[in-house]
Amino acid sequence: MPHGPWIRLGLRGSDMAVDSETIERAKADLAKCRATIARALAQLETAKTEEHRLSVFLEVAEQYSQEEADSGSVRRNPSAPPKTVILVEKVIEIIKQAGKPLTISELVQALTNRGLEIGGEKPHSNLAGYLSRDTRVKYLKEQGWWVPTLGTYTGFGLPQEPARPAPVSTATPTTSPSGGGDLDDDIPF
Repeated sequence: MPHGPWIRLGLRGSDMAVDSETIERAKADLAKCRATIARALAQLETAKTEEHRLSVFLEVAEQYSQEEADSGSVRRNPSAPPKTVILVEKVIEIIKQAGKPLTISELVQALTNRGLEIGGEKPHSNLAGYLSRDTRVKYLKEQGWWVPTLGTYTGFGLPQEPARPAPVSTATPTTSPSGGGDLDDDIPF
């Protein structure tokens, strides 16, 4: 009675006679099959890695997208001017309407009344920072923010004369005109 692998395959007597060439072809086919399986497993592993990488990317992107949408920091129109430019332009408009220098508190209140939000933990400081970096406005010590193109403000009503552009100095000042050690001594925060 036959035994070994032939029995498990259900082969009987005369079917067991297989020549060595057939066995070699079967071994070669088995090797090819195993190689195909190995390549497929490698491709599967690569695909799993890529799938994981992409899912993590999408999860993080969606999280940041949602956070930006929640905070309102996404600009809807990329050609629109930055918020700081809009705020400074509104401040100039407010000062022109007032006809006199305005304090930072007055400007913040006027902007708020117009529905504009400055943002940040310290809106007064933020607005003063925006204004101090813009050449169209100037801080007049103990009076407030002024638009020099309206003229020189004397404190007795309307401006008296148009402002002249200041000469450009190449020297770097080390102290403020008031003699203090900080250039921002005269800007209220």
